[in-house]
Amino acid sequence: ELAEAYQALLDRHGLTHEELADRVNKDRSSISNSLRLLALPDSIRTAIVHGTISLGHAKVLAGIQDQAWLVTLGQKIVSDGLSVRTTENLARLGPAASATKEPVTKSPAVHELEANMSYMLNTKVTVKERKGGKGSMTIHFGNRDQINRIMLILSKVMVDNGRPPAS
Repeated sequence: ELAEAYQALLDRHGLTHEELADRVNKDRSSISNSLRLLALPDSIRTAIVHGTISLGHAKVLAGIQDQAWLVTLGQKIVSDGLSVRTTENLARLGPAASATKEPVTKSPAVHELEANMSYMLNTKVTVKERKGGKGSMTIHFGNRDQINRIMLILSKVMVDNGRPPAS
C-alpha cells in the first residue's frame, strides 16, 4: 500500500525519488526499495498484504530477476515458513538450491489448518508436525498492535467456547 501511494505521488506530481524522499522525510533508497515491490507478481503481492510473506522476505524477492525462481521461492516461504535469512541464502544460490534439499511435505490437513488459522487471524500461521501426532503452531506478527489484535481474536474464541481467557 505504501509503495502504491509513493507511485501515485510520483505519477501525480512528476517527482523524482529524491524529491519524494525529501517531501515525506524518508531516505531515497527507502522510497526506491518500496517501489521495487510493485514489480513483484500479483501472487507475491497478495501474500504480502495477507501477512503470509513479510516485508523482509519481499525485499529479498524483489531482487530476484528469474521470475520462475521468484514465484517458486515465494511459495516456499509460505509453505515451509522460511526465515528471511534462509530466503536470502536460497535467493543467492538460485534455482539449483531447491533441487539439493528434500522438500518438507505437509499433510493436506496441516495445509488446511494453516490456511484457516491464517485467514482467521489475518496473519501467517505455520504448523509443524512431528511423529506421534505432536507438533507446534507459530503465529507470526509484525508489531505490538497486530499481536494485541490476535490476542483479542483468540480471547473471543475462548469466551465463545465457554472458557474465560487467562488473565
